[in-house]
Formats: sequence, C-alpha cells, structure tokens
Amino acid sequence: MPLDGILTLQSFKGSAKGKATIQLDKVMPVNSQLALVADSQYIGKNVNTLEETLMTSQLTMDMSIQGK
Repeated sequence: MPLDGILTLQSFKGSAKGKATIQLDKVMPVNSQLALVADSQYIGKNVNTLEETLMTSQLTMDMSIQGK
C-alpha cells in the first residue's frame, strides 16, 4: 500500500474455540487450548490513480499452554 492509499475492509469472518482446566487456588490455568481462524477481504485504493486492488487475508492460530 502506498502511504497515501486507502484500505477498506469488505468482509470479515472469524471463529474460535477453546477450553481451559483451572484450579481455583492457582493464578494460571493447569492447561488451555485455543484454535482461531479469521478470513478477511480488503480493497486497497491508490488515491492518485484511483486504482483498486483486492486483498485477502487468512489467519490460523492453534495455541496450547501447559502449566507447571
């Protein structure tokens, strides 16, 4: 994107799921898992030429934390 460009979000769809096992006398969970997927679509426009560019993005994240 040029510095004088405009970025417009056209669509966003995301979902996540997770679980955690906790002990009420501890600060951190014993273990936890998270899965996240996010899809987005943008239109980038150069204000000098008015040229538009379609951009898509997909984010996938899987995270697992194991406490001591």
